[in-house]
Parts: sequence; C-alpha cells; structure tokens
Amino acid sequence: MSELKPCPFCGASCLQIVSGQPGCHYVKCESCKVTTDDTSRSRAITAWNTRADDAEIERLRRIENAARAIQQDLMNRAEWDGEAKVVVAGSGAWFRLCEALGDTK
Repeated sequence: MSELKPCPFCGASCLQIVSGQPGCHYVKCESCKVTTDDTSRSRAITAWNTRADDAEIERLRRIENAARAIQQDLMNRAEWDGEAKVVVAGSGAWFRLCEALGDTK
C-alpha cells in the first residue's frame, strides 16, 4: 500500500488497514503485528505515518546508548559477595547519561 509508510518497528511493507467496528479502523503490520489504535480510517493512516523527526531520533539513540553504557559499566563493577552481586559505586556512567539527556548540571 503506497499510502502507508513501512513499519517503524520492523521496516516491513506488508501492512493492512483493518476495519473493526463500524467506523473504526486500524493499521496492522503483518510481520511484527504492531497496530495503531481503533479510529477513523484517515486518522489510523495519519497515526501510522507519523514519525519522530531526525533530531528526536538522534536524541533517543544517544539516551539508549548511554543507558546501555551504564548497564555495562554497572555489570563490570558488580562484585559477588556470596549472596548476590553488589554494585561498586564510583562511575562516570551517570554523567554520560546526563550528558546524553542534555542535563550536565
């Protein structure tokens, strides 16, 4: 369907506009099964085709990367105490997350 953009989650083009109750439609990706909410046909299409702008996507990628770095850093600093892993404090990972969020205060 040329009126629909590819799936924002899996990139697939196998999409369907499904009619539910009278006047209610939703867009469904046949690959990953994600859907929009039930609404009018035009609103379902608009909702499906709405994407974050490039700046927002880049900001979210920086946050995701910083969160992964924190996770890895904490796992590297974890120590086994016989019962459970305990995280050793003192890492620059929190600063990296704040920097990614744009909050370095």
